[in-house]
Amino acid sequence: MAGAALAAYLATLQRGVPGGDSGELIASAVTGGVAHPPGYPLFLLLARAAAAIPLGSVAARVNALSAVCDATAAGLLTFAVARLSRSAGAGVLAGGLFAFSTRVWTYATVAEVFALNNLLLAALVTTLAVAGPCPSTRHVGIGSALLGLGIANHHTSIFVSVPIVAWLLYTAWRAGRRPLPILRAAAAGAMLGLLPYAYLPLAAAGRAMVSWGDTASLAGFVRHVSRAEYGTFQLASTHVGGATSAVDHVLAYARDVVTQGLWLGAPLAPVGAGAGLVDRRLRGPVAACLIGLVAYLIVFNALSNLPLGVPLLFEVQARFWQTPNLIVFVLAGIGFATVSAWLPRGPVAVTTSATIAVAVVAAQVYINWSPMDESRMRWVDGYGRSMLAAAPPGALILTRGDLTTNTIHYLRHAEGVRPDVRIVDQEILSLPWGPPRYARLLPDVRFPAAVYDPRRSDGFSMKQLIDANVDRFPVLVCGGIKEGDHSVSATAYRLLPRGSCAEVTRAGSPLVVDAWLARNRPLLPDVGALVRAPLRVGSWEEVVRTDAWAAWHAPAYFVMMCADCGLAPAERFARFVTMADEITRLGPNPPAYVYKNLAYALGQLFPTRPEVRDQLVMAMQEYLRRGPRDDPELPVIRDNLVKLGVRVSD
Repeated sequence: MAGAALAAYLATLQRGVPGGDSGELIASAVTGGVAHPPGYPLFLLLARAAAAIPLGSVAARVNALSAVCDATAAGLLTFAVARLSRSAGAGVLAGGLFAFSTRVWTYATVAEVFALNNLLLAALVTTLAVAGPCPSTRHVGIGSALLGLGIANHHTSIFVSVPIVAWLLYTAWRAGRRPLPILRAAAAGAMLGLLPYAYLPLAAAGRAMVSWGDTASLAGFVRHVSRAEYGTFQLASTHVGGATSAVDHVLAYARDVVTQGLWLGAPLAPVGAGAGLVDRRLRGPVAACLIGLVAYLIVFNALSNLPLGVPLLFEVQARFWQTPNLIVFVLAGIGFATVSAWLPRGPVAVTTSATIAVAVVAAQVYINWSPMDESRMRWVDGYGRSMLAAAPPGALILTRGDLTTNTIHYLRHAEGVRPDVRIVDQEILSLPWGPPRYARLLPDVRFPAAVYDPRRSDGFSMKQLIDANVDRFPVLVCGGIKEGDHSVSATAYRLLPRGSCAEVTRAGSPLVVDAWLARNRPLLPDVGALVRAPLRVGSWEEVVRTDAWAAWHAPAYFVMMCADCGLAPAERFARFVTMADEITRLGPNPPAYVYKNLAYALGQLFPTRPEVRDQLVMAMQEYLRRGPRDDPELPVIRDNLVKLGVRVSD
């Protein structure tokens, strides 16, 4: 199973940098830095080793690390379930359903921590299967080491790992092993597993350009490992988190897990759980797995605070369902063995069981291959390259948002793209250790106060940061300005669209509109190809598509609203109409806001140019069809259509 999974993963592997945290994880690893809390030291160490292999892009090398981890996890799971159930077919079914489920396959082809998490948990389940009813101190030590390594990779593993290790300890003691050697093995294993955390203070002492936190001090180390800056025991910071209840999270998981196992794994899991609890030989391992599964679903979902109504955030939450799914597939394998026992005994039964298992896994591979094939998916990579290409020579780039910051960091520091630019993350600037660290690494950039927070007496605003640097080098804002900071107003600076970013220029400075538009056009992303690409709902590539539309709309909107560009109002509105008409022809389903602003511009022109009536009606009707249902201006748009003699249905 491991070989088949690895072949599939490598064939569908992303060749460029993926979205989300991948860019930051890779850049942190190759520069010797620390990733965002809790640091993920084990993954960073392995990723740095993988990145040194001279094959393909740096991203492809670390993406392949995930493929190796998940393929190995599938192999271990196949072995463990076959040993527990005494059925090779059950092992194949469990390992295959796990390996080729969409949740696992998605993260087996990108640089993320989840595949390594799966590998460590699968190794722990294998230890459980090998140990049998009388675990030795060696099994206890191995289990404890895997627990520690899991914590050094991702904290959520403890919910499942702790019950399994506790069972190993308890049964070793019940089997007559002496308590002191057992505890010694457990302590030594756990300490060995946690050893990668020593990397965090060592890395903080260096000068890595991509690094998070102040882990060189004890207080900073504890704050980082405990995720205090994100909100300890929360999945997201409070400004991102939502009010979705724990029950809703569990129900969402229950609906999802049914589809992950080809509608077969979830029904078989209760059968396996029941059969395992009845069977004296399996009772302990199955009980340990069940306790871990229930603990994970209750505790993790009680602490999760992401709203599930947003497709991207739903997918962020769903990444964490791989851990309980692994246990579900273990139980499903045991359930399959139980059901297979109803077949006639003898070689025919064994052959039939294995054939059914192989057929089910093959069907799953066939169904999921096309949507999981990321081998040609380079949109995130292209997104970052276009932003860096838009930067003037020697620019200071002020980034905001994971997609923007992480992708640019990867390209700049892992691939060496645009070594002349300076990259400063607004989010890190807002943390107490951020500006001092940037001041040490970028001595030519000036930071006017202790922290980026205009509400604090010792903080600075975006305007003050720009004031201190705008005469030293070009300043580019990518991803917008942090919420709540309105200091960059039209009376001080002009944010001039430049590709997918905005260049800071002084308000009132001369601007030749036609020359600027001609310079900006080659920097705009290729929306036509992007909008026709088959993208998964809730993917980071969908965010890239959204930003690409916005990049085309930004210069048109800027021209319409620019009162100091030397254009009369009628000319500004007419130009927006021309540019917006081009945007709507770039590809299917342009954003609704394009039609809303088009209707506004045409409405301003209509009193003196009645020939635009039909175009105005079309724009308003399109916005009514595409726009959000809670827009308070919808009644006004309907009234205006009625005044134009158009019948409007509610």
